[in-house]
Amino acid sequence: MKSPVKIEVRNKENLYILWNDNSETKIPLKKLRDACPCAECASKKDKKVEYKEAFPTLNIGGKYEIIKMEIVGNYAVNIFWKDGHSTGIYEFKYLQELGE
Repeated sequence: MKSPVKIEVRNKENLYILWNDNSETKIPLKKLRDACPCAECASKKDKKVEYKEAFPTLNIGGKYEIIKMEIVGNYAVNIFWKDGHSTGIYEFKYLQELGE
């Protein structure tokens, strides 16, 4: 299984991941955030379910800016976005699928 050696944001637009096999994955931050795998974001994407937020996120900007990342076990990374969203756990395999 591939695991990241280095994860970094470049030019405030893309996430780059260097894997232990020396391959590199590039993911635009907009694509990464829009593909957030958390339950809240998934329910918004599900067109079969009408979802209404109890406390809508204020439009404070920073939706596509990463402020921090933390490795979760040996399988994923938790991304903390500038607008306060931080519940998406991105599995390494999922990040590889999102890559360009």
